[in-house]
This record gives sequence, structure tokens and C-alpha cells, in this order.
Amino acid sequence: MHYGGVVIKRLLFRNCARSYAQAVTRYLNGRVLDRIEASASAATWADVQQALRAGDTLRDPFAWTDVGGLLMPIERLRALEDEIVAGSLRSLAEVDEKLSAIAGMFGQDEWSYVCAAFAQEQGFVPQAMSREQAGEMLAAYDAAAGALHSKLLDDSKKEFDTFARIGYGLGMTEDERLTEFTAVRGSARNERRRPAAREGTGRHGGALAAPEGDPGAFLSSMVMWPFRVTDDCYATRHS
Repeated sequence: MHYGGVVIKRLLFRNCARSYAQAVTRYLNGRVLDRIEASASAATWADVQQALRAGDTLRDPFAWTDVGGLLMPIERLRALEDEIVAGSLRSLAEVDEKLSAIAGMFGQDEWSYVCAAFAQEQGFVPQAMSREQAGEMLAAYDAAAGALHSKLLDDSKKEFDTFARIGYGLGMTEDERLTEFTAVRGSARNERRRPAAREGTGRHGGALAAPEGDPGAFLSSMVMWPFRVTDDCYATRHS
């Protein structure tokens, strides 16, 4: 495949696309699962669905921009710029307060994005999700998280190959060099035994298997961002 004068192997392109799709699934499904987890005290599944209602804080939830390496909804940045031009903000302290207020709304704004992106990916908004669909979403999350976790572990092996040992054990035999390298950097085997590498990537679907009156809870997990910032700083994966 040719793009911008660059030749990309189709196999590499497919692998990258698959990894990207897995990251999106892990992020979107993970954020929805976070909301379900936070609704552990809900009396019924209908109450959980209510907690998943779509956010409506943004007119265009897909329009984000990069501000000093941090993501911000474009409409909030434009509103801030308008206030500065109009003279409503007369000092850096007032600008800083405004930026802090925008940062405080990030959770709501992110949920607006998640709901819109999830609807495009799944065909329905999180609030309309049934218990059965939530179970399927949980399985998809576990599959994506597990696949990405395995890829990270496999990639970490490069940190312990022969090339990484350059500069260790100069003037020593290969066995002596390996011993010195292992003493300083460890080994791929030990890396796999670290707690971070051993931790499970799956979530427990207690809320999906519990009785109607007891939605239960999910274990928390890290998520990944699916945003893509284009050349004009328009952050979206639906451009």
C-alpha cells in the first residue's frame, strides 16, 4: 500500500489496524464499565441504565484539540478565546481560573465523547444497553485488553535481547556479560513475574450475573485513549 510516498506492507497495516481497533474497544468499553462499576449500589438494571445516560455537555463531542499536550473540546477553547478578546478576562490569574474550570468539566465532556463514539461503534447508546449486550461488551473488553497486554509483554522482550546488552561486560565473555546485564536490568523471565505483568487484564462481570436487585460491581482497570489528533489539531477518530 502506498501513502504519501511511503510504502506500507499490507500485513503491517492490518496488524496496526487490528491493534488500534483493540485499543478503541478497550477504551470505550472500559469507560462504560467504569460507569457500571460506579453504579454498584443501584437497585435494578434500569437504574444502571439511567447512570449510563448520554452526556449532553458538548454540541460536537468529536471536536477536540491539543492544548499544550492536553486534550480540550474545541468549543471550550473557542469560548475562552472569545472571552480574552472581549476583555472579560483581565489577568493571567483569571485565565488560569477559567482553565481550571474547563479541566473540572473534563469528566463530563469525555463521557459525551464516549457515548457518541460508543453509539457509532455499537449502533446503540450505552443507556439503551441490555444486560445481555453488557455481557457481550464485557467479553469484548476482556478480549481486547488481553490481546494488548500480551503484545506489550512480547514487545518487552526487546529490552533484553543481544542488542540491548551493548555496553555491558566490556572485555568479558558472553556468559559474564549476560550475568552483569541480568544483575542490572533483569531478564525477560523476571519481567513476566513482576506484579504489573502478572495482573489480570479481565474484568469480573458481577453486575451482569447478579440478581436484578443486586447489580454488583466490576474491578477497575486502566483505559487507553482512542483520540487521533490530525494536522489541524482536530482530535477525533471519526474524521
